[in-house]
Amino acid sequence: EETKQLQFLNVPKVPFKKIWTYDAALKPWDPAILDVNVGIPVAYRILNDTKSGLGKTALWSGKTRVFQDDGHQSTIFSGEDAPALVPVGEKMEVYVGDSRDIVVTQRQMKNNQINIRKNIGEGIVLYDTDEVITAKIENFKDKPALLTMIQHIRGQWEMKECNLKYERKDAETLEFQIELPPQGKQELNMHYQRLNIRPGQEQAAVLQ
Repeated sequence: EETKQLQFLNVPKVPFKKIWTYDAALKPWDPAILDVNVGIPVAYRILNDTKSGLGKTALWSGKTRVFQDDGHQSTIFSGEDAPALVPVGEKMEVYVGDSRDIVVTQRQMKNNQINIRKNIGEGIVLYDTDEVITAKIENFKDKPALLTMIQHIRGQWEMKECNLKYERKDAETLEFQIELPPQGKQELNMHYQRLNIRPGQEQAAVLQ
């Protein structure tokens, strides 16, 4: 009736990417006005595919620990996470903490009502908004970094101009993959219009 542990998988030199993730709905837009430093979540991304030496079976969920070589024939514990099951062909991200080496400062530069529609009593029933968002991303590291930036635009919208490529994850979520050079900067500029907004709808969205 003994319990025995067996090694399930041993794959050396699995390639990975270290990624930083900034979600504009979860993080403050202007960290300079806060009294505390704002960290950006850091994770290691591994693909469960044959190119990585994996891809033969799903990676089961469970505790994952990350250790780093300290250069003195020993290791440093970097962090641990508990990712969910990772099917073949999917990616696993292991969160190891927050970093303050990358700083994002985001501001809304324009938010004007346009295309205002009124009823016969001159009351506003519908309008659109014309909005501009800018975000300055600074990398204070001596190495390049990959930042995943997540932006949200509520309701029905049209992108008028955007200087960086993005993937539309769902109706209201945009995902940018922004490569930052060592000690470098990047800037995101989004000009979009939100359509068919009813008076009071903005307040309801904030309360929710």
